Amino acid sequence: MTKKVIDKRLADLGRTAEDLWPLVNPASVISARRLRPHPPAHKRNPGEFDKVQRQLATRILDGMAWTLWEAANPEAGEHPDYIPAPAYTAANALVDRIVKAEGVPSIVDLYALAVQIDTGEEFEYVEEHPPKRPEPEFFLDSARGTSIPQAFAEQIDHSVVTGVSEEDWFILESGGEDPDPDDIPPGMVQDFDWNNAYWEVWDDITDQNAVKITTKSGVTYYVDQTENGDVFLVPEGMVQSEDGDEFWVWEEPPPKTRAEQFGAALAHMALGDGQSWFDDHKQTSDDGRIVWQAAIPHVEVSYDDKKYEFAYSFDGKPTKASTTHRVRVTFQSVTPGANDDDPYEEESGWEDEEGTVIEEYAHDDEPMDEAAARFIHYHGPVEPSSSSFHPGVWYTQTDGNENYQTGERRYLGFHLDGFTEDEQRAVFKHLTGRS
Repeated sequence: MTKKVIDKRLADLGRTAEDLWPLVNPASVISARRLRPHPPAHKRNPGEFDKVQRQLATRILDGMAWTLWEAANPEAGEHPDYIPAPAYTAANALVDRIVKAEGVPSIVDLYALAVQIDTGEEFEYVEEHPPKRPEPEFFLDSARGTSIPQAFAEQIDHSVVTGVSEEDWFILESGGEDPDPDDIPPGMVQDFDWNNAYWEVWDDITDQNAVKITTKSGVTYYVDQTENGDVFLVPEGMVQSEDGDEFWVWEEPPPKTRAEQFGAALAHMALGDGQSWFDDHKQTSDDGRIVWQAAIPHVEVSYDDKKYEFAYSFDGKPTKASTTHRVRVTFQSVTPGANDDDPYEEESGWEDEEGTVIEEYAHDDEPMDEAAARFIHYHGPVEPSSSSFHPGVWYTQTDGNENYQTGERRYLGFHLDGFTEDEQRAVFKHLTGRS
């Protein structure tokens, strides 16, 4: 688009370039489809630039896929550890439609436009990472025993602690012993059980909601004492994990990057479930006509948690449901006793309850039954739970793996989830040679 063409279009709107938002390319207000605000070639390394493009595109896709998954499966509760593959499929389909409708080379170019309009500044192509979150800090060793509360009072900077009074500090510093009456602060009650008070104050301090420690960097911690007696300073927002002592997890997922927020905004627009960035940033002429607005198709999503089916449709046109195929893994272990008189010890349970997503494991265009059989075969020879095929048949390692130090022999079992009966039959044939 030449400068003359730009000026003519602006004149048709009764505007000049000076009237526009300070974008890299003023013509983007007229036609976002022509915007590709790449940095000058001599100022960038092409390989590095492409790497940044891919990273930003992945962030946008992540934000979009999570939003679609949550909309389809609102009762899911906690996020799984990974974005389910069908949600990625739907997100990719949505990106393809948006890019085609906007006429931009990639979704990152639309993101660049959005940021420029929002900030009025030239878009900078850099990788985006979630802010690094603080970790629990080890503070006192359990070896200190009953002197732990006293050591805490002596070693912590009182000025960064809220919720502890001067009297409480004095009680802790006394170590549970009766102090010299001359050392007791004026006005403080003296006639009480100092040892009981010592532990009561300490119980209050290790109450997650009572005492806070805020560092100069602005991070707020609470005091937590583990079952073995060690004392940690734990960032606010983390809670004890169910996995065991001395492990904490964040209650909330990490904050989204700006690119992930953009992807989520596009998904919300497509779902039609609320206002998004573009609703606040339509570009209009003086007479109120919309000059540019993102072209986002309408999408509907659903999830059947019994069949593991994630279905989506655009503008009322159903798209074939995408099924997540998983191989879930159990284990059975047998450990011999110390001598011939001791019985064997057996244990069984889940090795990988979530399972491996075969869509992610498969090669390009590899059928799901072939990929699943390849995944199971990778773990060594197996035998089916039944000599003849039936839906739900599973496969167990024939040899297992032996721990030569303990004598334990561990066998893995492989269970197909999300596979149709025909797919299960094909896996059975791949692994056994029988149909």
